Amino acid sequence: MIKRVIKGTNLQIAPIVLGTADFGTAIDKDTAYALLDMFYAQGGTMVDTARVYGNWVSGMHSPSEKLIGRWLADRRLEGQMLLSTKGAHPDLRSMETPRMSRREVEEDLDGSLTDLGVARIDLYWLHRDDTSRPVEEIVLMMNDFVQRGKIRYFGASNWTAARLEAANTFASSHGMQGFCADQLMYSLATVNPHEIGDQTLVAMNTASREYHEKTALPVFAYSSQAGGYFTKLVEHKVPDGLQRKYGNTANMAIFEMLSEMKRHYAGSSEGTLALAYLLGQSKFTCFPIVGCRTSQQLADSLRACQFILQPRDIQRLYVASQHNQNGSQMPQVRRDKGTSKKIKIHS
Repeated sequence: MIKRVIKGTNLQIAPIVLGTADFGTAIDKDTAYALLDMFYAQGGTMVDTARVYGNWVSGMHSPSEKLIGRWLADRRLEGQMLLSTKGAHPDLRSMETPRMSRREVEEDLDGSLTDLGVARIDLYWLHRDDTSRPVEEIVLMMNDFVQRGKIRYFGASNWTAARLEAANTFASSHGMQGFCADQLMYSLATVNPHEIGDQTLVAMNTASREYHEKTALPVFAYSSQAGGYFTKLVEHKVPDGLQRKYGNTANMAIFEMLSEMKRHYAGSSEGTLALAYLLGQSKFTCFPIVGCRTSQQLADSLRACQFILQPRDIQRLYVASQHNQNGSQMPQVRRDKGTSKKIKIHS
């Protein structure tokens, strides 16, 4: 895979990032190792995890980080895979109390360093924002971690465009390192906002897009495949929760376009073209984070790098994604039985 460089850094990253939220929990060690091995063999360069992955609460370890750390040690790959992890997530027992004090962030950071078995994190994200704290305070704290050698660069996850702009304006005016990237919910599929269970999550919106197009700040897109919505539409097996979240007129129009477009991109699928759309953004670089459970899913995701969508196709898909007719949801499609169980989201 051809690597992309994040502006202002020396991070060279393959276009697809491997998400590991379920590693060590829903995805067992053997399966996770097989996915990591395949990702590395196919040219993948960055894995994304978080202190909170695995239902972490204060004082406990992150199963995902620990598994990745063991894999790096077992394969003797330390320094050959870029590590992206996140801290400063609100306590999962309440989700109401921010955890952005220096003590809390450093506690998370030190725990990540220990569980990953490394001396420094390549790209460290603040998993949420604490709007009660001035951005100046946060930027100073993160630069201190850089200067002390604990992290190389830092990014913001689930921050608004206004807060990101304020933070990076301050950093630039004081000759300091700012947030080098933004991690937010972003896919070709239009999400029904009222179906996002965790209201602290931030999805791509008009303000975010305008900010990224103006600044060219890279986007790391989580939920980049919308839970495989377009693929599941092909199979006529969309779980209840996924249908509530993504079932709307815009996504049905997009699905029809993808089904038509794949005839012009040999070997493609609706899923690969949906990822290729993200990779084809021209005004900012997008790194889709893919969460895969099988080698077949990972192979399909990585195949997206082979397809360069024509500008007219990207424009058609973009226009369709902006016309959700006030979020009107579509009737339910055929689903697997027993799949309406609610799932916690910690992206």
